[in-house]
Amino acid sequence: MAPWVRETRYDLVWCARERNWLKIRGLVDAPSVVDVDDLEDVLIRRWLAVDRAPDGTALTPSRRAGMLRDARWWASVHRRTERTADVLVLASEADRDRTGLSQAVVVPNTYEREHPPAASTVQPSVPAGGPVLLFQGALTWPPNEDAALWLVEEIAPAVRRTHPGLRVVLAGSPSARVLELRGRPGVEVVGRVPEMTPYLDAADLVVVPLRVGGGTRIKILEAFAHDVPVVSTAVGAEGIGVDPGVHLEIADTADAIADRCLRLLAEPRRARDMAGRARSFYENGHRAVHARQRIHEAAERALRRAASR
Repeated sequence: MAPWVRETRYDLVWCARERNWLKIRGLVDAPSVVDVDDLEDVLIRRWLAVDRAPDGTALTPSRRAGMLRDARWWASVHRRTERTADVLVLASEADRDRTGLSQAVVVPNTYEREHPPAASTVQPSVPAGGPVLLFQGALTWPPNEDAALWLVEEIAPAVRRTHPGLRVVLAGSPSARVLELRGRPGVEVVGRVPEMTPYLDAADLVVVPLRVGGGTRIKILEAFAHDVPVVSTAVGAEGIGVDPGVHLEIADTADAIADRCLRLLAEPRRARDMAGRARSFYENGHRAVHARQRIHEAAERALRRAASR
């Protein structure tokens, strides 16, 4: 990598993720911004909290000790990156408060609604009848995989007792464990799709049952932009700045998530009102235009710090 990095004189280097910065720091003499969109130590500690490894297996004492060691190492990486880069970018104020990174600029995650062609023939393969719960994302990512399994195995059965025709739609590239859910009654594993809009339009609720995660969840902004009511865990909604009960429902146990889903399904007017407030929240703070100024701020701060050196 060194010859490739050194062959050009750069006015600014914007590096995606700390692990990549560790490879190139010291190789290029230019103002630098490092985008820390996920805090690895936070992810590890949340796996420890649910007593699971990223591969879904229960933790042994030795595995737990190793993960704790890795979490401490990643926390030290944040400090090392702050010392060597000019500016760090985080996805939320919550991440800045958690890390105490004084040189960080918060750039909110954003979403721009898709505008599929009028002649689009993409149709979700979701039978009509019962309500539809949607969970979308890269289902190969261990936190999303864990959430999908938890939704199907523990949350949906409690909702299905009231709504026997319930459909759970999992949209996104699936892992092998998610693919195994295809045979479950009322579960649709659709895989990667060319457009999310038809699936969002067909959903009664978007459920985000994440127990592990960092940064902020674009899937929630996606649901807000499409006027779909959301039920999420606190981890799932972290960092976006939403108000529980106003913009979405938040619960952290399988029974409580199922209860929130049942309430919204039983009160469609309340669900519509909540989705409308969420749409306004998205429009006023999470479009691309809202990130642009912060991106400029991060670049300009890096240039000023480099110049002062």
